[in-house]
This record gives sequence, structure tokens and C-alpha cells, in this order.
Amino acid sequence: MSVIDAAIPPQSFERVRDIIGAILADELSAQKILTYDEVSVKGVWIERTSAFDKEEVPAVNVALLRGDPRQQSNIHVDGVYRYAIDCYTKAKATDAVEGDQRAMYKLHRLLGVCRSILEDPKYKTLGVAPPFLGNRHIESLGIADPGKQDATNTMMGRLIGCESPGSLRPEDPGNVVQQHDNSEVGRN
Repeated sequence: MSVIDAAIPPQSFERVRDIIGAILADELSAQKILTYDEVSVKGVWIERTSAFDKEEVPAVNVALLRGDPRQQSNIHVDGVYRYAIDCYTKAKATDAVEGDQRAMYKLHRLLGVCRSILEDPKYKTLGVAPPFLGNRHIESLGIADPGKQDATNTMMGRLIGCESPGSLRPEDPGNVVQQHDNSEVGRN
């Protein structure tokens, strides 16, 4: 027999992951216009584990890597959570530049834009009223070993975002400063 008589709401780390995805979807859509398609993605996904088809790239996937809860009580959990922001690009060769080089240049650009978006002071609290988010920064940037390339020259890189969310309860709608549209965020 169940003792818990209420639905358990989404946890803070789930909500932060979704907010990161929504912010990237919103801002990358704007960057596509502002950069005349130089920075363009076909989608932002949350927790996608299946491989991307070549028609879905360039793409971004946001996933929870790990959480380290520190201070816990019956109603509050503080900790550090790490999120992967995986970026995928591809490019074909031209007469002047090999496809793998072009794909890597595009990857560096997309990683830099995602890092800049998430580190922008306007997103210091990811659009949520303080004190929900104690610390937020990009911890590292890495490039996957390209291995053998096919004709699409797909490259992958990862930003590791480090967040320290407190408890944001769904019953506290006043805590949300900015609502992001999740319509462009895919779920696996």
C-alpha cells in the first residue's frame, strides 16, 4: 500500500535541464536570423539518446550528466548538477576546404554561441527569480574524436554546464521570471 498520497512534482534538476533547452532553442532561432544562417540548427533536443540522422544535423542535445546533492532535508535539496550540451555539425568539402575542416569550424562556432548564450548575464539565473539558482557556469568544452569520416563529415562537441539549483516548487509560479516556449524543444 502506498504511503505517499500526492503526485511527486518535477525536481529542480529536471526543470533546469528543460529551461536550458528552451533558452537554447529560443536564442539559436534568433541567432539564425541575426547571423544570416551562419549559426543555424535543425533542432534542440532534451535527453535524446538515439543517433542523429544526417538530415537532423546541425543539432543540439541537452542532458543531465550527474547530480551531487549536498544539503538535504525533507523539503529542500541543494547540490551541484552537471548538464551536457552536445552540439553536432556537418559539412561537405568545397574546392578550397575539406569537409571535415568546415564541419569543425562550424562546430567551434556553434559551441561558442551556445556558451555565450548560457553565460550571458541576462541568463545569470536562467530566467528564474533568485535564490533558485546559486551558481551557473560552463565548466568545460570538449571535442569528440572524429574517427573515420563519411561523406557528411559529422562532428560532435560538448559543453559541460554546472548549475547549483535550490528547490523550485511548481506551486510557486511567482518564482518564474521568464517563461520559455518549449515548442521547438524535442524530446526523445
